[in-house]
Amino acid sequence: MDVKYVSNENSEFIEMRPWARRKCVQGETCTIAINDLGDRKATLHSHPHEQISYILQGETDFQVGERVIQVHPGDILVIPPNVPHGGGSKACVMIDFFAPKRADFVECPYTDMPGETR
Repeated sequence: MDVKYVSNENSEFIEMRPWARRKCVQGETCTIAINDLGDRKATLHSHPHEQISYILQGETDFQVGERVIQVHPGDILVIPPNVPHGGGSKACVMIDFFAPKRADFVECPYTDMPGETR
């Protein structure tokens, strides 16, 4: 088994938009992304992946379907596949876990990074 190891010191955020940046890693069947959303509202969107989001910093209003939830550091959202979601307008950093893997996250530079085998 080849274990992927990504050191925080050796990985960088990638600018997605002038106000948002992302650092992500792809596994065999899932994706994890650290999203720094800045202070702009993320447009409502949906995708066929289940998404679990952990709020790391900041607080903001987040819409999931018809429900609006004010999220704070330490909160977790579980967003089913194909449910419209988005939010923001206040700075927020979240860790997003996606299953299955987000093949559309082609900007993830660490997808094929060889790792240490432990």
